[in-house]
Amino acid sequence: MIDRETITRLARLRGVKPFQEEKTYIQTMILRSIYLKIARDLVFKGGTALYLFHGLNRFSEDLDFTLSSPENMDRIMDESMNDLRFSGIDGYVKSVQGLPDSINFRFSCQGPLYTTEVSRVTVKIDISTRERILLEPGILSLDPPYPDILPFSCAVMNARELQAEKVRAILTRNKARDLYDLWFIFKRSSGDFCTLNMINSKLSYYSAAYTHTDFVDALNRKKPIWNSDLEPVIIGKVPEFDAVIKEVLGFVKNIELTSGV
Repeated sequence: MIDRETITRLARLRGVKPFQEEKTYIQTMILRSIYLKIARDLVFKGGTALYLFHGLNRFSEDLDFTLSSPENMDRIMDESMNDLRFSGIDGYVKSVQGLPDSINFRFSCQGPLYTTEVSRVTVKIDISTRERILLEPGILSLDPPYPDILPFSCAVMNARELQAEKVRAILTRNKARDLYDLWFIFKRSSGDFCTLNMINSKLSYYSAAYTHTDFVDALNRKKPIWNSDLEPVIIGKVPEFDAVIKEVLGFVKNIELTSGV
């Protein structure tokens, strides 16, 4: 395990708070351990995947995956916790109750900044088993900035499928980070967008279908919580809500036009 001084220095260099850097460090160690035991069947997605592999300037707390075939995840998580202990990080992992059709775990670790029980690092693992992967994931390499974590590769969800998942998230829950993440990946898409069929495939779990009106309504519900939700987790300045909405609707218009909406 690296020391407190190294975490603090890295946090300063990367523009985050020390506790955020500590969590990213432990997330990365868990992620590497998991992918030494499982390959393509577990697809990494969500905000932390965007942060680690696509340069998202938003701190993300959880590790989210889709599991495409049966695996003994309890064994894999127990072995990953053993790997952390071998690296000097004491703690435990336990299975927790989550959404239907999902497998959930929580790591509780004594990281480099640990002083008392309240300073433990908690990393939540959310593994969806409810749907199939639509596009071939990319096998992406990560060279962590931590001297005790070697480079490794992950199966990371295709960026177009990540877009579709974020559209679904915007429609099914009220969190400003989903809109911010969608705006971020749209801006880096180079015109390579998801399709309406992909969005509706993601929404089928909720027995729902995409409509422009529902999407606009869902976007506007994010306005009251925009700054309060994002200011603690954005690296840099939070963009103006109205400017983000305008750009996102422009990107979505391209999706709707190519889908005949």
